[in-house]
Amino acid sequence: MNQENQSPPIKGNFALAWIKRHPIWSTLFILFLIGHISSSTSTSPENESTTNTPAAKSQLDPQKQVAATKELQDLMKLSAKGDLVHSYAFGVDKLQRVYVGSAWYLMDVGFKKDFMAKIALLLKDINGRDYFEVHDAYSDEKVGEVTAFSGSIEVYR
Repeated sequence: MNQENQSPPIKGNFALAWIKRHPIWSTLFILFLIGHISSSTSTSPENESTTNTPAAKSQLDPQKQVAATKELQDLMKLSAKGDLVHSYAFGVDKLQRVYVGSAWYLMDVGFKKDFMAKIALLLKDINGRDYFEVHDAYSDEKVGEVTAFSGSIEVYR
C-alpha cells in the first residue's frame, strides 16, 4: 500500500475537511457569499430621488428647463426641414408624441434610437418625464417609443 499519496484525515476541523473534499461547491459558496455581501453594501436606488414624482418636478432647474426647451425647439425645426418630424405635442397634461414623415423609414435603427434618446433627455430636463411615443404622421401607427417604466427605447418600424 502506498500511503505517501494519501493525505492524512483531517481531525477536529469539519469545515476544512468539507472544503478539501468538495472544492467546486466550496468555491461556489464563497462566490455567493461575496456577491451577497457586496450587493447588500451597495447604494440602493430607494435612496435616490426619482424625477417622475410631483415633488421632483418642482425641483427642476428653471435655467436648465429654458435651455432644454430652446434646444428641443431647434431640434424639431431642423427635423421638420428634413421631413423627419411633421409635428409634435409635449406637455404635462398631454400625451407626449412626435409625428414623423417618410424620412423616418429611410433612417437606420441606430439613428432612430439616438434621435429618440436626445428627445427623451431634453423632455426629462423640461418636465421631468422622459417617455413619449413616435407615430407615423399619415397612418397614426406607433413606430417607436421610450417606455415609461424602464425608459427603454423601442423602435417598431
